[in-house]
Amino acid sequence: MSSPPSAEQPPTDSPGKSDRRRILGAAGIVSGITLLSRVLGVVRDGFLTRALGHGWLHDTFLLAFEAPNLLRRVLGEGSLSAYIVPIFTDFRTKQGEARGWRFANNALLTMTVYTGILTILGWFAAEWIFVAFGGAEALIHDKPEVLSLGTHLVRIMIPFMMLLAIAAMMMGLLHTLGHFVTPALGSIVLNVVLIGVCWVGMGWDPHRITTALAWGVVAAGGLRIALMIPSLVKRGWRWRPVFQPRSDGMMRLYAMMVPATAGMAIAHVNIIVDKFLARWIEDGCVVYLNYANHLVQFPLAIFAGALATAILPTLARRMSEHDRAGLQRTMNSSLRLMLLIFLPATAGLIALRLPIVSVIFEGRAFDATGSRQMAWALMFYAVGLVAFAGVRILLPLYYARQDLRTPLWTGAIAMIINIALNLALMRTPLRHGGLALATSIAALVNLALLIAWLGIDVRSIFDRALVRLSAETLILSLLMGAVCWLGWRGLQPTFLEGPWALRALITLGLIGLGTAVFAAGVKLLRIHEMEELMRVLRRRR
Repeated sequence: MSSPPSAEQPPTDSPGKSDRRRILGAAGIVSGITLLSRVLGVVRDGFLTRALGHGWLHDTFLLAFEAPNLLRRVLGEGSLSAYIVPIFTDFRTKQGEARGWRFANNALLTMTVYTGILTILGWFAAEWIFVAFGGAEALIHDKPEVLSLGTHLVRIMIPFMMLLAIAAMMMGLLHTLGHFVTPALGSIVLNVVLIGVCWVGMGWDPHRITTALAWGVVAAGGLRIALMIPSLVKRGWRWRPVFQPRSDGMMRLYAMMVPATAGMAIAHVNIIVDKFLARWIEDGCVVYLNYANHLVQFPLAIFAGALATAILPTLARRMSEHDRAGLQRTMNSSLRLMLLIFLPATAGLIALRLPIVSVIFEGRAFDATGSRQMAWALMFYAVGLVAFAGVRILLPLYYARQDLRTPLWTGAIAMIINIALNLALMRTPLRHGGLALATSIAALVNLALLIAWLGIDVRSIFDRALVRLSAETLILSLLMGAVCWLGWRGLQPTFLEGPWALRALITLGLIGLGTAVFAAGVKLLRIHEMEELMRVLRRRR
């Protein structure tokens, strides 16, 4: 580690580079753990498809899980863990540690009470929740076995909502204190538990496995909270029962919570709408869309989610210091890294969609037909990968300046466009692929509106260097995608006739070939962002 600069030795890093390295360091920690979580998530999805296949039973489990899972996306991975950061930071900075922890205890108990009430109401309204999240087709077409199982599964999993709200609050507190490891580890718990359930129950009756999986979801929520408690205690937290729902801190939290939660929910409603309408196409379409979306979320969670998590404290500090130039540098650096990662990821997913899906999901109850149908959805989701990532990178800027109405409006407009396109495209030969394409187009609209309504000089963020990097990365990505596609076409006969090990080897080889082509292009064009990213990750490994 280099020594601090002295009076005779000027600092070697500019403020922009210092911020960028701090962000990349935190993002590297989150990315590494999130990578493990997402790898385990892919393994989990493979176990689920092999155990439950791609029929109505698997569709029903996914629809029943969607209600509490929406809270995971909105609270656990988004707004609640994000908007507690500026309030907790403000209390600690201006009124001291004790006042900050009092607010934390009040927020934890108050949110537990609120979500506990919602959990009880949700248990009684389980049937209508299942209908709202995709079970309407079973109600209208008189499928009592689907409706009964879906209602049962919702009642089991609805407490997951309350557990995730508590966990999200704890995540935000730890992020504020500069601790990212334990909150990121919490995302591994659900995957490990569900893999264990599938492993133990692989020979069971599918109905029994489905019920066991639902109980596993609830157990994972409790374990996630237990994992973060020691880290909070180590950093000064002590549990004190404080229940003041109308305190100053809570009123500020409410003011942020309603529009922020609504905005994040709208961003994910597109996925729910996809699944809701997929049940009206044919059995299995919910499965195809769900796991194709998971594959797209893989790079998003590792890189875009990690960057968004890491830059929020820096943006909040820049806002507090009224450092507009530093804020713009931070956003510019994050967007450049985002493009460098997600343009090639888009090309790779489109070119190698079928071998990737086949290797991960095909086997036992999931056949080659299911692989082709899932790959069809994956292609259209991948089209919107850069837009999905861009939205995640820009949202922390709005959160940092506590502007939560703009993301709400942009998300609402995108949702309306998505629903309209869904209804139009699902009736075409695209079928469930049309639902995925509509979601990607809606994300692009959302991103465009977020950029247009930033309210600052966008030229300082989207400067010539960013435009040049975008053009260079796009050319390299197209070249990489063409090489991967040609390689796949040449090896396809061998792939289709070979055992799983050979198919996995071919897929990994093609991914490695594409990576090598892109890396060679980066070196040839001297794109320094990639070199800096690798240096930071090596230093933090």
